[in-house]
Amino acid sequence: MSRPVWLAALFVLALTALLGSHAEVADAEGFRAGLEHPFAVPTHVIALTACGLLAGQREPGRHDALAVVFIAALIGGLAALALGVGETPAGDVLVAAAAIAGLLVAIGRPLSMLLEFFAVAAIGAAIALDSPPEVVSLRTANVMLIGTGLGAAILAIVVAEIAAALRGDWQRIGLRVFGSWIAASALLVLAMRLAQATT
Repeated sequence: MSRPVWLAALFVLALTALLGSHAEVADAEGFRAGLEHPFAVPTHVIALTACGLLAGQREPGRHDALAVVFIAALIGGLAALALGVGETPAGDVLVAAAAIAGLLVAIGRPLSMLLEFFAVAAIGAAIALDSPPEVVSLRTANVMLIGTGLGAAILAIVVAEIAAALRGDWQRIGLRVFGSWIAASALLVLAMRLAQATT
């Protein structure tokens, strides 16, 4: 089992410990809703897929570093949301970061590690900040945030592990094509949002 998978397992254990063993029914439903949230929002799916593909393309050391940066930023964003941060431009930042990550995947070879770290960190934090729970109970809201963090981590790391396993030349070309599609989709969404904002 590779280090990112162990990291994901530790993340799951930490979240489970935070959730506690005596969760109420409403909390359990909130956790499930949070867990499903990253899979239900198209921009979140695109961004997390781009993040996973980018990490999966890289050699093991860089792969692990990107996973750590992503999870740290995700946890930081969730903590900021739990502490009551106000409205942020997280949705636009998320789409822009997905476009950058998609372009880096399409290029197919390592460029600036700083740029890669920025892209995955922006995706992690923006996913969290773009997922405010719409519930009255503070406890249920926090449980939903835990579920959202877990769902986002699972999606990104599973994609990264699949991408890392695809080593054939034609498979690598397919990943690059997929990355270019993600970048084009994200840029289109961003252009539409900017157009709406100016009208």
